[in-house]
Amino acid sequence: MANRRHGLRPKLPQKRVKPSAKTNAEKCRDYRARLKAEDPEKDEERRRKNHANAKKWQNSLGPEEKERQKELSRQRQQKRRQKLREIKKDSPFPSAKSKPRAQSTPTRSAAKLMVVKAGHKREQARIRQARRREKIRANPQKHSREKEKRRKTYQDKKMFKRLLIEKEKESEKDPGEGIKEEIGLFLSDY
Repeated sequence: MANRRHGLRPKLPQKRVKPSAKTNAEKCRDYRARLKAEDPEKDEERRRKNHANAKKWQNSLGPEEKERQKELSRQRQQKRRQKLREIKKDSPFPSAKSKPRAQSTPTRSAAKLMVVKAGHKREQARIRQARRREKIRANPQKHSREKEKRRKTYQDKKMFKRLLIEKEKESEKDPGEGIKEEIGLFLSDY
């Protein structure tokens, strides 16, 4: 009632946001990525403008304001690094030195790291396949000989397994038949 007495409006219920809704930062990130993919020239122009504006703003600052901005920037960087350490702790992957730089961005969650890791594995597989194709192109006869060898060993393994299975079946049949025959002989005595 105090609010109404002083002429203030009562608080309206806040609009509920879906948990799946994107934040403005995510929307901006998506837009920048899309722009870079679709129109690199426009993206480059945007980056140049941003850079020029940032420089202009920095030049307009006084010396104590510049120091304050530096300190704030350092604190933000520390927070980012701390967040990254926590993410790395939660991550199921061991931290390898050979990881691409994109994987170690501080804002990535463990789930996103998993996706990146899968993408990295696919990339490695693509590279392996490309090397294999190059070898085949360089020496197709050698490749066909190796392929034939692999096929033959595979067939041999298959045959060996089949023989083992047949032997097992035979060995399973023998004791049972022997027992049945013994029972038959035993019953015929009576």
